[in-house]
Formats: sequence, structure tokens, C-alpha cells
Amino acid sequence: MVSPIFVVGARRTGTTWLGNIICNHSDVAGIQGGAKQEGINETVFFSHLAGKYGDLKDLNNLLQFIEIFSNSNYFIQSGLDKEIFYRAKPQTYQAVFYIFMEHFAKKQGKDYFLEKSPPHSLHVEEIAGYYKNAKIVAIKRNIVEQIKSASKRNKITSGKKIGRLRELGLNMKRVIAYHTYYKHIKRLISKQPDRIMLVEYEDLKRATKETVIRVCEFLGIGFQEQMLEQRYRANTSFIDNSERKQVLSAAQEKLINIVDPLFGLLPYTLYHLGYKVRRKLAGRKLPPWVFSTRREQYGLTNSIDDNWKRYKGQLKG
Repeated sequence: MVSPIFVVGARRTGTTWLGNIICNHSDVAGIQGGAKQEGINETVFFSHLAGKYGDLKDLNNLLQFIEIFSNSNYFIQSGLDKEIFYRAKPQTYQAVFYIFMEHFAKKQGKDYFLEKSPPHSLHVEEIAGYYKNAKIVAIKRNIVEQIKSASKRNKITSGKKIGRLRELGLNMKRVIAYHTYYKHIKRLISKQPDRIMLVEYEDLKRATKETVIRVCEFLGIGFQEQMLEQRYRANTSFIDNSERKQVLSAAQEKLINIVDPLFGLLPYTLYHLGYKVRRKLAGRKLPPWVFSTRREQYGLTNSIDDNWKRYKGQLKG
């Protein structure tokens, strides 16, 4: 039986880096590569796909969902055939995902499958309930540094100059999103500490080998030196550290440090309710990169892709 590993955490906290490190293990399968060449990909399966196409016991719903998921960039990069779903006729979303994970891992001759999606932080309890043999590794980063990276990434993809008031509003949203993610993560830690491990980004950066060894012990896999090899380009938003220092003003950083602990005092139920409402309003809307392979196939591009490609050309490494 394939054992799933899920890597979660707020965006821009090192989830890609951590996912790539674990996938360097000889017994861990993960779908890596793609246009950005940053390594581990993400499905946003449980946050954006699961549950939104009705009861899969209804054949029409199942057929629709299989066709949508099998056209996603993630599935295409797996090299699998959607016939695996038609043969198995799964009746739940979690069964669809496990069939997919199991087939890919077995194709690679490995016993573990790793999936990395930051929004899955909001579904860690569900995931732990679905897969009794799954382990979840969460990563957390200093909120100011996380917001710097997120802010820079947003400016790159939008290609627009953002005014001060607009930036202030976005940063407050980022603080709320940050706490929403970690409220869900900490809730599972308090209930099932044997199922989830929280890693500090700063520890991973300062003492990489020691931190990875601890992660391996939690996952029940032996540490291998090859896990420390950098096989993909770093998923950074910055060309150099000097650029990082220019993203936020001293006043902006001070404000974030003031409101951060205040938002931390709000209860989990409030954050969970807010997420449920937002997810309901979003409907079936998916991030533009989910179908990037198909979009390129039919010549459908957008300014986000173009802006990102231009900036990536400046990055080192």
C-alpha cells in the first residue's frame, strides 16, 4: 500500500523547497518539473476540485470530474492514462486521488507519494481522516518575510504598480490568510500530533541537514545525503537580497508585527467559517496554471504568464 505524504503551509513559506527535498529520497514519488522548473507541482485537489462536481456515485458527475482532472497540468505531467479511473469507478473524491497517487508511485517503483499544495493546509483534518497511513509535514516562516515574498510575487504576475493603500489592504489580507492556514494546521497538531509535523523555515535554512533528518524520522524513512541536493531552480521571488529589503517600508513591517499577534487571538471557528464562505463563493473557479499545458497546446496565454516568464529570465540559477 502506498503511503501518502502531504506538504502544507502558507504560500511563500518554503513548501516547494521542502517538497523537493523529500522527493529526493529514493523511495518517495512526486510529480516534479514543468514550465517553471522549480520542482514539485501542486494539485489544489482538495481545496479547489474535490466536492465541487457533485456526488461521484452519479455516473454523470464522475465522468465530468474525470475529464476535468485528467486535463489538468498535474495529471498530464504524471504520464498516466485516465483509464485508471474508468476501470476503478471510484465513488468519492478521496478515492480518485488515492487511485492516482497509487498508480504513479507504483509506476515509479516507490512506496511513498508526496503531494504539495499550500491550500491543503485548510483541509489537513479531512486528509488525515481520509488516509489513515498519511503523514503531513507543515512549514512555517516569519510572517514579515512571507509577506515580502508574496508581495513581490504579486507585483511580478500583475505587471502593475500598486498604490500604497492598495498594498496596505493586500498585506492585511495576507496576514488573515496566514493565520487561516496555521489555525487549521495547529488544530490538527493539538488533536493528532503523530500525524503532522511543523517545521520552521528558519530552521530548515540554518540547519538544513539536521532539520531534514528530523523530518525523515517523523515520516519513518531513512535519511539520505542525496536529499540535500538542489536539482531544481530555487522558487524565489527575488533576484538578490537587496531587492528583498526594498519590498516593504519600515512602517509597513512595523504594522504587520503589531497586527499579527492580534489576528492570532481570533478563534479557529471564525477563520474556518470565513474560508467556507469564500470557497462557496468561488464556485468552480481554478487558478490559471491548473490547465497551463492545455492552454499552451491551444495557444491560450495571458499577461500573468508573460510577466512571470520575463521576470524569471532575470533570476539567477
